[in-house]
Amino acid sequence: MEEMTGSVQFSLDTVHNPIAVPYHTVIDAIKPRDSGLALLLPTWHWTDLTFMTFIGIVLWFILLVLCWPLALIMLLLLPFIWLLLLPLKIVGFTLELLFKLITAVIMFPFKVLKAI
Repeated sequence: MEEMTGSVQFSLDTVHNPIAVPYHTVIDAIKPRDSGLALLLPTWHWTDLTFMTFIGIVLWFILLVLCWPLALIMLLLLPFIWLLLLPLKIVGFTLELLFKLITAVIMFPFKVLKAI
């Protein structure tokens, strides 16, 4: 069953399951196409590194106003904490790549059969 809403066409079969609907499909369905309001909609995501850096700086300035000694101590200790956590990030990245490799090796025969 297909339904036309504005200029966006989507299937009602996938709308009942929000996990199955891609993020851009939902945004395209609600975004006004012909008005200037489309420019006002946010284009950032919570995982955007620039946005998270901005939030961190704003929170640090709030901490600076509320308790400036703690903010300065945090500013001095943050590079050392980052250095301590760096090996854990490297191990995490290595394990992520290892699991992707194992998944690719296991799924390879099925992808070959699907291609045939």
